[in-house]
Amino acid sequence: ARLVGYFNAGSFVAEDGQVITNPAGTNERIPYWELWNEPEQLEGCPPSGNRLSVDQYVAMWNGAAPKMRQADPTIKLIGPATAHATTGEAHDYLPALMAGAVQKPDIVSFHGYGGWLNTQTDSFLFGGDDGGFGLDGIERGLAQVKKWAPGIPVWITELNVNSAYDRRPEARRAWDAFGAAWGASAFRRLALGGAAVLCQYQFTHPELGQFSLLDAQTAEPLLPYWRDYYLARYFPPGSTVLSSSSSLSGIEALAVRPPGSPSVHVLVVDRQLDSATAVAGSGVPATVRVTVKGLAGLSAVTQRSLDERTPLDTGPALLRLPAESSATVSFSGYGVALLEFVARGAGSS
Repeated sequence: ARLVGYFNAGSFVAEDGQVITNPAGTNERIPYWELWNEPEQLEGCPPSGNRLSVDQYVAMWNGAAPKMRQADPTIKLIGPATAHATTGEAHDYLPALMAGAVQKPDIVSFHGYGGWLNTQTDSFLFGGDDGGFGLDGIERGLAQVKKWAPGIPVWITELNVNSAYDRRPEARRAWDAFGAAWGASAFRRLALGGAAVLCQYQFTHPELGQFSLLDAQTAEPLLPYWRDYYLARYFPPGSTVLSSSSSLSGIEALAVRPPGSPSVHVLVVDRQLDSATAVAGSGVPATVRVTVKGLAGLSAVTQRSLDERTPLDTGPALLRLPAESSATVSFSGYGVALLEFVARGAGSS
């Protein structure tokens, strides 16, 4: 509650009665507050762990939430910020919070990682093991969370290829072409599954590239930076999702019409595996024919590609294709293509 007062009201009163004033006033107001971090984890952040039982978490929420709202009634409260969507226990955090919170969360949250070891296979990071890992597990978890908290927005407040904190060479998967394909596939599947917000973990790490969009030493962008930069711009909130399908296993597609635009934006992901046992493989090359039906007034077609050839200093170049309803996209392995079929009178991305 004191932090809310400090940032959102400009001050708070300490135990000794002293008023602590924020020199920035309310210029750095924080509208969203997530309570705790991964309460079910025995170890993590801090390293000694910050575990709360389910009942302790609900008690913490009921102690903190009303006081935080008293400091600023307009804030949005988020939780339970678990390391996985579900813990597998009969008494789980989110259903307990929904049943016992004196003030229900405005947004429910959890974290999602493909795996936890850099030695795990590419296949595992996509498919998991029927549990909470892999994109398959994160997607199943999202569906369960939506059942537990119907009508409440779901935020995945940590998302990454895996959570491994080591420097093995396979860690590069988080920021090479595999990471571009994994993150774009996650964006597609979780957006279609109803997630409202996806948060990359994290923006930059002082030492580890797998947790960075920017190189902390040089400030230069890494490939996931360009992935997330363009996904946000090609598929903004409020877009209309159009019907799309792929006839190739391991090739995924998403098509939308951006808000207020007659154009069509298409995401194509090549996430085909070298083999079921490959670790940090290159993926499988593919040539894909993308066809848009029923688009009137087609005036231009453009493409951007995210793969191992993407220049990191400038990002993916805009390639102008013939203004036709079909376009051919080539992948050298893991990668992402972003296409725009521009209808007459619409501006290009």
